[in-house]
Amino acid sequence: MRATPKGLLWLVVLSVVEAAWAGDAPPPAAAPDVDALKKEAQALRERDKALRAKLEELRTKLQASGDLAKLREAEAAAEKAYDEKRKTDPTVAAAAKAYAEAQAAFAKLVQDKLAASGEAKGVLAELAGIDDRRAALEFDEALARLELEHPSSPINVQLGKDPELAKLRAEGLQAADKEARDKARKAYEDARKAKLGAMPEARKVAERIEAARKGRADLRTAEAEATKKLSALRRAIETGDDPDVKAAREKVAAAAKAVTEASSSDALKAARKARDAAREALAAKTKELLAANPDAAALAKEREELRKQIDDLDAKLRAATKK
Repeated sequence: MRATPKGLLWLVVLSVVEAAWAGDAPPPAAAPDVDALKKEAQALRERDKALRAKLEELRTKLQASGDLAKLREAEAAAEKAYDEKRKTDPTVAAAAKAYAEAQAAFAKLVQDKLAASGEAKGVLAELAGIDDRRAALEFDEALARLELEHPSSPINVQLGKDPELAKLRAEGLQAADKEARDKARKAYEDARKAKLGAMPEARKVAERIEAARKGRADLRTAEAEATKKLSALRRAIETGDDPDVKAAREKVAAAAKAVTEASSSDALKAARKARDAAREALAAKTKELLAANPDAAALAKEREELRKQIDDLDAKLRAATKK
C-alpha cells in the first residue's frame, strides 16, 4: 500500500476539524427586513408628529394665558410697527416695486425664449399629446364601467335573467330577520360576482378598465419625464449666456440688492431690532413655562426618547440598503 505524505495527512485532519467546527457554528445572521424597518420607522414618525402637535397645543395655550399677556401684546405691537414702517417707507416701496417688475420681465423673457426653442416645442407637443391620450383613456374607462355598473347594460340585463340569482334574490326578500337577510345577500353577491367573472363580455370590459389604468400610469411617467425635460430647458435658458437673458438676470440681482439696501435704513433697523427682541422675550418666557409644566416636560422627554429610536432605525436602514 502506498504511503500518504505527511502534508496531505495534515490537510485531511484540518479539513475534518474545520467541518466539525462548521457544524457547531451558529447560522449567519438573517438579513434585516427593510420593509419592516421602514414601517416601524414610519409608525414612530407618526407618533413623533402626534407628540409635536400636543406640545404645540400646550405652547399655544401658555401663550394665550395671562402670564404671557404683556409679552404677547408687546410682540404684536412690535410686529405691527415694523410692518407699517416697511409699508410706509417710500424707498422700500419703490425698491420692492422695481424688484417685482424685474422678476416679471425676466420670467416673461425666459418663457418667450422657451416657446421659441425647437426642442421645447417638441416637449410641449408631447405634453399636449399626453393630455389628449389621458382624456381618451378616462373616457374609455368611464364607458367600460358603465357597461359593468349600469342596470340596463347588456351584462346586467343578462345577469338579471339568471334563474339562480333570481332565486337567491327572492330568498333575501323573504328572509325572516336581519341575520337571514345578511346571509342571503352575501350568498347573492358572491354568486353574482362569480357569474360576472365567468362572463366573457364582463372579462373583456374588466380588461379594458385595467388597460386604461395601466395606460394612465404610463402617461404619468411620460408626463413626469417630459416636465423634467422642460424644466431643464427653462433652467438652461435662465442660467445661460443669452445676452438678453443675462441682462435681465442682472437687473433682477440689482433690484434685489436695492431692496436689501433700502431695508437697511436706521429707522427700519431699529424697528426690526425691536420686533426681534419682542419675539425672543416671548419665546424665552414660553420656554420657561413649558419647562415648568409637568405635562410638557413628560411630552418632551417621550419625544426625545422617540427621536433616538428613529435615529437608530434610520441607521439600520442605511446599513441595510447599502448592502
